[in-house]
Amino acid sequence: MKIWKSFIPSAQVLESLSKVSAGMLYIDQKNQPVLGTLLMRQEANEWVSLSWDYVDVEFKFEIYCLSIDSPKVVVAEDLVSIEELPRHSSIRLLTKTEWVRPAHGGEVPESFEQVLEESGLMSSIPDSATAIGTVLYGVIFDDSNGQPLLAVTVDDATSYSLRLITEPTDMALLASTCDVYSLPELVVWRPPEI
Repeated sequence: MKIWKSFIPSAQVLESLSKVSAGMLYIDQKNQPVLGTLLMRQEANEWVSLSWDYVDVEFKFEIYCLSIDSPKVVVAEDLVSIEELPRHSSIRLLTKTEWVRPAHGGEVPESFEQVLEESGLMSSIPDSATAIGTVLYGVIFDDSNGQPLLAVTVDDATSYSLRLITEPTDMALLASTCDVYSLPELVVWRPPEI
């Protein structure tokens, strides 16, 4: 039986990202890893945090994702500015989809469980997938011309951490590996019936 689970935050939580103001981005210097959580100010001088997280699709199948929170208490003395978010006009939200499928002969050693975990665009999910999970993976802040200014995403190379990307070519490469949505599109998105 095939399952598809979505771990996309609620509309209200996603909308908190659209209220992020231009200005400094902060980390709590006590965090381990240091970039495990990123703090940003909203227009109303409230805080939004982005953190590395993970979710379980099923037993022995987890996906790393971006978690959004609105911390009520932030200790300013613990914060260190690490990057500046320029004035932006819109955000694009990136989702990542991973799936488990039966292995074909010789793909994994015979002593291993005969399944493979893969990831990619939703359009590349094979019919043989038995479990599928879709998560919020990143956010790109764009200027008024739709040009990318800054991306925040899960860092696949450093465990339990986020990654900031400022190079347009790197942001384009990131976007090419994810399904990309505007805020209204992602709010209404649901996994297809399978």
